[in-house]
Parts: sequence; C-alpha cells; structure tokens
Amino acid sequence: MKRLIALCVGLMICCVCITSVYSQDVKYHGADSVFEINDIAVFWAVLKGPDTDTSKVYISIVPCGPGKEKFARYSAVSSNVFSGEEETIVDFAALENENLIIQEYKAFNKMSKRRLFFFGPGDSRDNPSMEIYYIGVPDTAPEFLLETQIQAFFEHSMQMIQS
Repeated sequence: MKRLIALCVGLMICCVCITSVYSQDVKYHGADSVFEINDIAVFWAVLKGPDTDTSKVYISIVPCGPGKEKFARYSAVSSNVFSGEEETIVDFAALENENLIIQEYKAFNKMSKRRLFFFGPGDSRDNPSMEIYYIGVPDTAPEFLLETQIQAFFEHSMQMIQS
C-alpha cells in the first residue's frame, strides 16, 4: 500500500513538472538595453534630437545562437500600464535576421510598456512561445546623435553576445 501511494505521488510530481516545462506562457522582463534569452537578442538605443519630441527610440530584435530557427514570427505591442489600453506596433511579422522598430520617444509617455511576442513555426497568432516585456525605455539605453552610431552599437553588442 505504501508503494502504491509513493508511486501515485511520484506520478503526480512528474505530471506537474512536465506541464510546467511545456507551458507556452514563458515571460521575461527585459530590463536592460542589451538583453539575450532563448536565442533572441533585443537591443535598445535612442537617437537624440534637440528635445524629447524629436528624439527616437530604436529597438533591434535579432535571432541568434544555435536555436535561431526556433522562432518564425514576432509581434510587438505597446500598452498603457494604468488603463491597459493596447496598440499593435508589429503584427505577426516574419522574424528576419534583423528586425528594427523605430518609434518617437514621446510615444512612451502614454504607452510605456512594450511586449515582444515570439512564435514558433507551429504557433498561432494567439499563442506565442515566448514574451519579453519592458516598462519604459531601459535606463541603460545609450543615446546617440547619428544613426550610424546606433548601427555600430547594435553590431558591437551582437558581437559581444556571440563571443
């Protein structure tokens, strides 16, 4: 009888572990301007203008690592952390070798949260495999005066991740 109870408890523990491993609800807080997880790298930078109304935020999303074919598509959504209002920035687009989102800096005043969804080849639009979210522009995002400087920063950051 003790063996039967132990077997049942062991099976229940295994079921719970397997369920959590295969859960599609994988979320990560991408707190830094250079962030890499599960073969996806996300880089942030700011192109400075004379004021915040003319400044722009650059977000580069790059599949990397040995499992870079793990994700086929991505979406990006901005939202208001207080009201929950959402706005789609990128809708279920093919994940290319380099993906660039450029937004006005002032867009973060009202819609400060950014959610990046990543979809495997068999995932539906409503069921992403992974989510990376940010609240506001990361404090570590460097500010540049030229787009060429941003591109150089993104390339250098990618090299650092790959080494």
